[in-house]
Amino acid sequence: RRTLFRVERLNMNKALAITWNRIIHLAPSWHDKKAMFVMMRECGVKPTIGTFTTLLKAATDERNANIVERLVERVQEAGLRRDVQYYSTLIMAYGACELPGRAEQAFLDMIRDDLAPDAVIFTALITVLRRDPDTAATYFE
Repeated sequence: RRTLFRVERLNMNKALAITWNRIIHLAPSWHDKKAMFVMMRECGVKPTIGTFTTLLKAATDERNANIVERLVERVQEAGLRRDVQYYSTLIMAYGACELPGRAEQAFLDMIRDDLAPDAVIFTALITVLRRDPDTAATYFE
């Protein structure tokens, strides 16, 4: 019985997190998105990797490397399992912040995490590395 309750509670947190992720996504500014994230945590809902992916997308729009780096640290601290969507968004965030070396490192981290790059990942990496075609070409040899 305790196990069933725990599973139901975990599923409820996931459902609530998905709802909060959408609320964060729809907030009009970085300040509002951050406020919704704080409110989510105050309501006792644990952020998921989807939450941080949503916040990374907002950081991409802000082109703020400090925000991106803080979010990456928070994901590591939370011990969340990163997925392909997270890495794709992270690569684009580093590109928007004009940090192609960090984008390339994120790609290598993704492979280290045993995730297979797909067309979206390669497109993101090419977009970020467009100013350095020789480096971009090494991924297609």
